[in-house]
Amino acid sequence: MTHFFAFANNFYQESNPHYLFLRAERNEDDHRTFQILPGEPLPTSFGNDLFAQVFNRSGS
Repeated sequence: MTHFFAFANNFYQESNPHYLFLRAERNEDDHRTFQILPGEPLPTSFGNDLFAQVFNRSGS
């Protein structure tokens, strides 16, 4: 969890209709759809899976 989540979540908890929260869609199998949809802030940036994808690739 980062300070960005805490910051965004504080605003989300206010339930102010003037605030719009967007996030990248991920299916339950963690497949990315590359769609940006309304949604509550998440306590993760999914950095670990991105790191693994970039640095643990087999020689392609």
